[in-house]
Amino acid sequence: MFDAAMLLSLFLTACLGFACLALSQQRHWETATGGKPHPAALIWPLRSAGVVLLAVSCVIAIVRDGPDCGALLWGTTLSVAAFGIVATLAALNRRRSIRNTTIQPDDNEPQPARPSHV
Repeated sequence: MFDAAMLLSLFLTACLGFACLALSQQRHWETATGGKPHPAALIWPLRSAGVVLLAVSCVIAIVRDGPDCGALLWGTTLSVAAFGIVATLAALNRRRSIRNTTIQPDDNEPQPARPSHV
């Protein structure tokens, strides 16, 4: 049970670290918040928190499996966590773009006939 809790905390800290690093960028902030402006005062705190959380995830992996297997576990976890954050941001961006898209008539479609008595 303790090993499972360590794995879960390793994965969550890595995900939160990458999320903080992503949110420190204006483009990802706007995607995640629905277009709200990025406050400049949050850039460095988010980046610092991201680096600290990734370092904590490294420590958790090394404590759980030792330096040899812990480094391998950490690298694998970083890859999975980064992919999860990228997929989440892509899904949010896609959802937002679909919601904001208006359907325009196609120029090649035949237009309805106008009444001749007008």
